[in-house]
Amino acid sequence: MASQAPWSRVPLIAALGTGAAGGNLLLAGAGLSAIGAVLIAATVLGAVAVLFARYIKLSPAGVLGVALIPLVPGMAIYQGFVALVTDDTAPQHFVKAVLIAMALGAGSVLGEYLASQVVWRGVQVERVRRQHTDSEVEDLDPRAFTAELLSAPVFRRPFIMEEFDATKQDSA
Repeated sequence: MASQAPWSRVPLIAALGTGAAGGNLLLAGAGLSAIGAVLIAATVLGAVAVLFARYIKLSPAGVLGVALIPLVPGMAIYQGFVALVTDDTAPQHFVKAVLIAMALGAGSVLGEYLASQVVWRGVQVERVRRQHTDSEVEDLDPRAFTAELLSAPVFRRPFIMEEFDATKQDSA
């Protein structure tokens, strides 16, 4: 409901969150620290959200924002508040909660970034292949991927220093 997704997609997003929580528990059970387990689970979830959101026609940020909720360090925060009353270990719990939250944010953004770069690179390669069916993509000048196919089309022209034709190879 928080992602404003249609009701038909809510079980899919819930399954992503459940999978992330299960992966986190498996990693923590395998001996990884809570912070490392959350970092890996959030990174994988971020990558899956980018790939998955495309098929259910929702934004990756909306899917990820909801699917990350089971990994939020609520228990560490609760233990910190309880420790404020009972003993002096409260700072340890709060520091752990902050580190888990930072790992959660960093991992999810890293996963989104890596998956989007892989997807975008695949789109670029396919576009160049379609444009140059008579030549091999490996034989093209590397500037074909950077000069002609910048990810921000609005800013494409100011970044091109010289006119570049991907079909011509520099003979020098």
